[in-house]
Amino acid sequence: NNPGVSVSDNHYNDWHIGIINGNGIGRTGKITDYDGTSRTADVSWGNNLGQGLPTQESSYTIGVTPSSFEVNDISIVFRLKKVK
Repeated sequence: NNPGVSVSDNHYNDWHIGIINGNGIGRTGKITDYDGTSRTADVSWGNNLGQGLPTQESSYTIGVTPSSFEVNDISIVFRLKKVK
């Protein structure tokens, strides 16, 4: 048990998770449900196949940026306006 892991249900819902070592390395998904008592998460892996399915021996990180994330070329211009 890791004392830094949340024991609150749904705490990690909608967070992204990435497998960084072991089976499933390179795979990313989204946590759809988190059970704080058992400290287990249901993950939607989508179509990202990575290197097979993760196992209990796989290492992971949460809060990753999914590979499908794109930055658009959008500019935001801020101009001061005189007060009349």
